[in-house]
Amino acid sequence: FLYALAFDRGLISPSSFIADVPADYPGIEPENYNRKFRGVVRADEALLESLNVPAVELAGRVGLPDVLNLFRNAGLRTLSKNSDYYGLGLVIGTGDVTLLDLTNAYATLARGGIWMPYSISADDRTMSRTRIISEESAFLVTRILQNPERFGRPQDFIRPGTSFAWKTGTSSGHRDAWTVGYNSEYAVGVWMGNFDGRSSEKIVGVECAAPVAANIFDLLRCPVSPAVRPPGISSRRVCARSGAIPGPHCGRTMTELYIPGVSPSAPC
Repeated sequence: FLYALAFDRGLISPSSFIADVPADYPGIEPENYNRKFRGVVRADEALLESLNVPAVELAGRVGLPDVLNLFRNAGLRTLSKNSDYYGLGLVIGTGDVTLLDLTNAYATLARGGIWMPYSISADDRTMSRTRIISEESAFLVTRILQNPERFGRPQDFIRPGTSFAWKTGTSSGHRDAWTVGYNSEYAVGVWMGNFDGRSSEKIVGVECAAPVAANIFDLLRCPVSPAVRPPGISSRRVCARSGAIPGPHCGRTMTELYIPGVSPSAPC
């Protein structure tokens, strides 16, 4: 959701580079899961690989009050404190949320940025709809999360022909592991852990929760194709070394999807 907001603000596009270097922010000194730094990393890879340092850096640029407001608009009702209470660590897990609220929030991405309250009864006909992010930014996030093989990281637990976007998380100390997956028909949330909070090194989102989510999608047996590109998304060439519009000295370029009139357009 942070990356979707940054796409909508024109702060980044999928190929924009974000600093992944040691940093000390008020109240937090973020580290990546593997405790390594890359120097700079593309936004799409930072999102796909759940890199903590780029997320905290990006949250500082977007503005934490706006990030928290988006989370609340996405139905994360347990985030009742102000942004100073959570700090920038909010984007990497310092706020407690429920699995149901979180899964319903991801359904917003599946709907192209439209949030709806969940129903727990077939008789509940509540159909209020609220757009909280643009269709274009929801698509860019979904496309990134739907195609890990594009980055050379296919997962053997995903059956060929299955298409869904998914995101994993592992809490500090290996106390919780979760995965939320979604496609055009379903949003599936999986949590794993010990109810008494005991940690275990085997509690890792991509290793235990993600395969369960993949099995659920297999059991649902719904015909699904990759996310449909909305009219407001175009493709362009960018400098492969900077992610910016190619300048006269850029030797190698690559193609990226972007939001015309919104995504950064300064030349390299």
